[in-house]
Amino acid sequence: MYDIIIIGAGVTGCAVARYLSRYKGRMLVLEKAEDVCCGTSKANSAIVHAGFDAAHGSLMAKMNLEGNLMMPQLAKDLDFAFKMNGSLVVCMSEEDLPKLRALYENGVKNGVKELEIVDAKRLHELEPNVSKNAVAALWAPTGGIVCPFNLTIALAENAFDNGVEFQFNTEVTGFTWNDGYWTIHTNHGEFETRYVINAAGVYSDVLHNMVSTRKLHITPRRGDYCLLDKSTGDFVSHTIFQLPGKLGKGVLVSPTVHGNTIVGPTAIDIEDREGTNTTAEGLNDLIEKAGATVENLPIRQTITSFAGLRAHEDHHEFVIGEAEGAQQFIDCAGIESPGLTSSPAIGLHVSELMRDLMGLREKEHFIATRRGVLDPKTLSKEDYELYSWIADWNSGRDAAEKISIIGIDITDDVGNIQTLCQYLLKNHDFTGADTQTQWLLTAIREQNSFSSLQLQTFQEKFLPQLAELYHIKLEQLETVLGIQTVCLERALLGWEEAQEQQRLKGETEQLGGPGDVYRESCLYENFMWEYQQRPDAKYYGQFGGAHVLMSDYSGKLYRVQNSFVTRLAETDTPLNGKLTVIDGCLTFEIGDLGGTGTNRATLYRTARARPPVRDRNKFYTDGSAPDAGYAQYVLLFEHPDALTAAKEYTGSYWKYH
Repeated sequence: MYDIIIIGAGVTGCAVARYLSRYKGRMLVLEKAEDVCCGTSKANSAIVHAGFDAAHGSLMAKMNLEGNLMMPQLAKDLDFAFKMNGSLVVCMSEEDLPKLRALYENGVKNGVKELEIVDAKRLHELEPNVSKNAVAALWAPTGGIVCPFNLTIALAENAFDNGVEFQFNTEVTGFTWNDGYWTIHTNHGEFETRYVINAAGVYSDVLHNMVSTRKLHITPRRGDYCLLDKSTGDFVSHTIFQLPGKLGKGVLVSPTVHGNTIVGPTAIDIEDREGTNTTAEGLNDLIEKAGATVENLPIRQTITSFAGLRAHEDHHEFVIGEAEGAQQFIDCAGIESPGLTSSPAIGLHVSELMRDLMGLREKEHFIATRRGVLDPKTLSKEDYELYSWIADWNSGRDAAEKISIIGIDITDDVGNIQTLCQYLLKNHDFTGADTQTQWLLTAIREQNSFSSLQLQTFQEKFLPQLAELYHIKLEQLETVLGIQTVCLERALLGWEEAQEQQRLKGETEQLGGPGDVYRESCLYENFMWEYQQRPDAKYYGQFGGAHVLMSDYSGKLYRVQNSFVTRLAETDTPLNGKLTVIDGCLTFEIGDLGGTGTNRATLYRTARARPPVRDRNKFYTDGSAPDAGYAQYVLLFEHPDALTAAKEYTGSYWKYH
């Protein structure tokens, strides 16, 4: 039996799951579609509303403001795109100025900060493409834009990392109350749970009405959109609203976090809960209304049109709480705009409600952060070029020939080293370096990479000289390569690692493993040596930093083989029985290694040298902080927040102790 089952994996359901995952308990999300974010959450305006529109005193207003305030930190924690670009509500006539003033006053009462009414001159300074007929606007600097699907995915992934289960393609067909728990009937069998949370979007009234004595009515409200090409991305820089009417906030024109322009939505009440088809009538109405507030709208640059449904509740209010006549059945219904903005606040609010109702206890080790998929556009120009070059190199090649920038993966083949060096040097001027450096770099750049004889010359002559130059005259390489020096540095250090591994092959065999587990064997030996020397110490150590570099570039996870962590729990070790082994991905693994007392150890993820002690370089007290791209294990015998400078005993082990 589950403690809680959440129905619906849209942004609301996933937010509830994420915040509930802070607590101990067995939790499941059921979703009738094939993935998260397949309904309203993927087809909307992607706006983070400031909070001036919702009726003062309403739950909608409260959740809107709180969600807006939570979004910047949440975007950092869960690594999704968000930008506080500000919004403008445009007033087109003097007669409507009282409505604009009323909107301003409502926003102030709701607690929205920095609101102001700007005149036509200031408005056109902010947005030159706003209609010349506009007379004023409400300026809300705290409005923003977000990627709605990546927000939902981030919430779901973080919930999953914290133990929440997900089951897709599972449609709820009914409920049975069993005097203390619910049985949920679905197209894939039955599920038992103490509490149900209904976050089913446009279907939330259908589920609610199956169990509640007080009926709920949701109207699917279709909104048509046009998405314009990225060439229009600078048409407006803020979100441009029209004065709200009875059907909503009108048609907006806004940039997106991806660099496009979005126009929409219409507001058409329909009966079909799956009716996301666009119509010519709806799109024509959209274009006409958008053209009223902005001039020269580049609508011909539309690359696609789409429609989404809003779950409009008859009283235009969020319905959150226990359903009347249905104990232990919690509604999150009627979550229409500003539902996307409100989702973090709704998730927090519902999680605290469940905590109080169920007596839930917080986990000791909640994973609060998540790393998103690398966006190449966020890289420096130099790193992006390097990434592109690697992708081109790998295209169509066998697995054995492919290269990456993870340590020796690129550098165990001298041909890869030669090719990389020539790529890095191809467009640089060497005249700022000394004569010796100029000669060496010119010789490497001008080699024929297809000549086996010249490859031998590179390996036996040029590469050793280049490595020596790196160690004794790094400033000469930096003069030539600038920030690209780090790419060459990674390759050279990896090459040296590969050569060292070959040299110590005999010793590797003595450690009981093949060459590819040499590192973990050394880590294990080092840890055990330290433990035996200081068995009662509060030990602080970092492991595995060496050449686990730039793992984002390779598109693969660096999986630890025969990890020293696994070996710490073997029967012949003094820590046997005190460790719960977690063995997995070096850049992503995190977990409790169990036990109590002096030797309680916790394995923390330290990808990009940030968590668990964010932005303080806590793990590099020896003053030699490595590249921010390092990923490594850290074993602590107490929580890092409890460490003081006096307690820290740094052990930066790789090969020797």
